[in-house]
Amino acid sequence: MVQNILLNQLKAIAKILKESSQPYEGYPTYFEYIRQQYQRKRDHLVASLKDGGFEPAVPEGGFFIMADTSKYDPPAEYLSQPGLDGNPVTRDWAFAR
Repeated sequence: MVQNILLNQLKAIAKILKESSQPYEGYPTYFEYIRQQYQRKRDHLVASLKDGGFEPAVPEGGFFIMADTSKYDPPAEYLSQPGLDGNPVTRDWAFAR
């Protein structure tokens, strides 16, 4: 029974991989469609950070964008409020509030 389940899963994966390699929504493949969607969103976020005066590190891949926040000080009230553990919060934590 386990073998049948695994075989069916492998067949489904093979079908999905084959279909995702076909043209999709005007793109050569589904993977290219997804890649360009993520790149568009990345570029929008990078531009927004730059418009806000930050200098982001633009990733070549992945989902995370980091930006230098050292030019900005979080409000003092955020720094003075304790964190969830009762200890003072770090500058990064206060900035993210």
